Amino acid sequence: MSFEEYFKNEGQKEIATLCSQYNEKIPDFATDESYYSDWGANEEFTTAHMGHGECSAGIYDMIEVSMNSIKECLEENTKDGGEDKRGKIAWDLVSASAGMLLITRGIDPATEIEIFREFETHFIDRNLVDEKFRPLLKAAMEKDIPLLSENLQLAEELGRTMVQLYHSMDNRLRFKCEADEICTPAPDTTQTKGHDELFKDLRGVACPMNFVKTKVELSKINIGDRLRILLDDGEPIDNVPRSVKTEGHDILSQEQDGDHWVVVIEKKG
Repeated sequence: MSFEEYFKNEGQKEIATLCSQYNEKIPDFATDESYYSDWGANEEFTTAHMGHGECSAGIYDMIEVSMNSIKECLEENTKDGGEDKRGKIAWDLVSASAGMLLITRGIDPATEIEIFREFETHFIDRNLVDEKFRPLLKAAMEKDIPLLSENLQLAEELGRTMVQLYHSMDNRLRFKCEADEICTPAPDTTQTKGHDELFKDLRGVACPMNFVKTKVELSKINIGDRLRILLDDGEPIDNVPRSVKTEGHDILSQEQDGDHWVVVIEKKG
């Protein structure tokens, strides 16, 4: 069996399980840089050598991993399973559902608890997801397997809800159920030659999260207005402007300022 065949069959689930087991044991970059190099490599992992739009593709790849986990859980046969099996499937559903679309809000949680809390804040509190799912998050945070087992059907509904929400998402990372708001100048907005200009410091933010945050900021301004961002040298400046242009926006300027870059983007329709 080739790796591609393995990945398409049982591989995705096994890899997702391994990731969930070790995601809290891996230190962040500032704590231990050695975790962020390919096996046997002497340099940090980078996507700088890849083609255009890799940051954009990376967003959807990350979402697809969670969505596939949800679909696999929904296909699990629970008729012959006991409380532990049903509870584990329910926990996996809630975890994958809660984390699936956080990237569209520019959120990159470091722990399981943060995933559940950020989901509450950005999806339930803002009425993107029904209030009835809130008790599931509490049960998942406490790993209350008996309660999760009793509410497996509700966990399955949450999974389907998140998949449907994803399919309603537009290119601005906004969902159909989100009302369009008239853009008003933010506190960090200035006027430049008749155009509003929003500023965002993205130094220290890794790919593809820096691109996600760029998209989030672009969604706040009107067509024709500008976004000025600061990016680190290396992978960020190599990838983010290319991905922005792939999305159809204009890069008005891209200048190095010491150890970082200043990029000015004009939003297009």
